[in-house]
Amino acid sequence: DSERDPTLLLGAKLPETGSAFRLGKDDDLIFEACEYKDSFLSFYPTVSVLLNVCLDHTDYFECLERMKLSFKRFVSNTESKGAVVYNGDCSAASECAGDFGGRAYSFSVKDSSADYFAEGVSFENGFPSYNLCFKGQRLCRVKLSVPGNHNVENSLAAFAAAHISGISPETIAKGLAEFKGVCRRFELRGELNGAPVYDDYAHHPDEIKDSYIFYRTDHHWTTRGAYLAYLAAAKKMGCKRVVSVFQPHTYSRLHDLFDDFAASFGDSDLKIFTEVFSARETNVYGISSESLANAVGGKFFAEFGELACYLKREVGEGDLLIFMGAGDINKAIPSVLNQPC
Repeated sequence: DSERDPTLLLGAKLPETGSAFRLGKDDDLIFEACEYKDSFLSFYPTVSVLLNVCLDHTDYFECLERMKLSFKRFVSNTESKGAVVYNGDCSAASECAGDFGGRAYSFSVKDSSADYFAEGVSFENGFPSYNLCFKGQRLCRVKLSVPGNHNVENSLAAFAAAHISGISPETIAKGLAEFKGVCRRFELRGELNGAPVYDDYAHHPDEIKDSYIFYRTDHHWTTRGAYLAYLAAAKKMGCKRVVSVFQPHTYSRLHDLFDDFAASFGDSDLKIFTEVFSARETNVYGISSESLANAVGGKFFAEFGELACYLKREVGEGDLLIFMGAGDINKAIPSVLNQPC
C-alpha cells in the first residue's frame, strides 16, 4: 500500500534493503517474534500471527505442552480490540488461539471452511497461484514468486494480517506477487562444476521435511498434492542427485530430536554433516554431528576447508548442492565456489 510506510524488524535480510530492519514513517510496526526463552512475551501486538507451533528450543521448552502455554500467553497479550491469525491446519496453533476473547481468523490450504482459504492451488513454472477466499467468498487471485506450499501458507497469513489492517485485496495480491523471498531461504548462491548451490536456514526436522512438493514432467511443473520431504522437492528440480550439507544447530536440539533428524534425509543422495554449531551451549549431552552422519550413512567433516575440497571433487553437473543450518554453515559457501584447493 503506497499510503502505508511501516517499520520492519525481521528474522532475515530482505534483498531489496540488504537489511533485516527498515525504519518507516507511520505508526505500523511489523516484526518477527521468537519464542526462545519467552522473548515474544515482551510484546503486546495489535495483530498476532501463529504460523505453526511445534516443539523446538528444547534447552528451554521441555515439552510441547510447556511450549503451548507460552504461545497461549503470547495470544493473550494481543489487544482485546485487535485480532489473532492462526494456521487452521496446525492443531497446536489452533489450540493456542482458541481461548482468545477477541477476533480470531484461521487460514488453511486444506479446509474450505477456514476464514482465509487457498482455493484451487496450482503451479506454473514451479510457482503457486490460488484463489483467495474469505469466509467462502473469492476476493482475488494470488500469484506468488516464491515456490512451495509452505509459502502458500505464509502468504495466507500475510494476506489475512494485511486485510484485517484495512489494506485492499488487490493491493495485497500485488505485494505478494512482487515478493521474491529473503536471504538464506532456499537462496541460490552460485554454481559448482555445473551444479546449482543453494543456502537454506533449515535447522529443525520439520523445516527439512515439511514442504509441498512439486516436480517436473516434460518440462512442466505440477503438484503431487501431498506433504513430502523438503529434500525430495529439491531432488525433483530437474537434478539427478541431491547433495546436502547439514550443520546441526545446538547440542540440545540434536540430542532431543535426534531420531526426527535421522528420518529427515532419506531423499538426499549424498548426506554430508559438519560439526554442531554450539551457539550458546556446551556439549553436556555427549552428542555429535558425526553420530548423525553414522546413523544415516553419511559423511562427516570437522573442517570447512576439507569439506570444500571434497565437494569440488565430488559435485558436478546434474547435481543440486544445498547447505542447511542456522549457524555459520553459509560461511563455507564462498570457499566452495571461489577458492582453489
